[in-house]
Amino acid sequence: KGHIEQGEEPWMSDYLRLKNTVPNNMAGSDYEPQPLAATGRGENTPAGHEIATFEQGGNAAYFNALQWVITGDDAYAEAAVRTLNAWASELQIVDGRDRILGAGINGYRYINAAEIIRYYHGGYSGYSDADFAMFQDMCLNVLYPVIEDLGAPMYANGNWDTGALI
Repeated sequence: KGHIEQGEEPWMSDYLRLKNTVPNNMAGSDYEPQPLAATGRGENTPAGHEIATFEQGGNAAYFNALQWVITGDDAYAEAAVRTLNAWASELQIVDGRDRILGAGINGYRYINAAEIIRYYHGGYSGYSDADFAMFQDMCLNVLYPVIEDLGAPMYANGNWDTGALI
């Protein structure tokens, strides 16, 4: 944050990439999440619920949380909260053959965003205890059951256990 405030490189160029080139408005305070009740990765994915929407939501929550830290503009925190709450209130299942990767490699983005919004400099006041409890419920009851065995009993590529260590 300090390097960016001073306009120092390479931090400033990296920040400008986040601000200006991230696709689908994922780093914008006017990002609108499109949560799904079911999402999946790979074979047997719930029809019409490819994981890309869940991935995009996680990226948007995280990028907006970073934007809030860097700029201090609460509009970014509000976008992160809007995204976290939308998915926490809607998502009920992560499925498909690659569900472990889907839950693992995307879950950490949501978790990092929630922790930034909840705790950075005392947290964002617009992220209530009820919001955070709803998010924790999604993590414990939707994401964790998918990753709790780190890829077992499935025979998987060597990265599935690591991807599940969110």
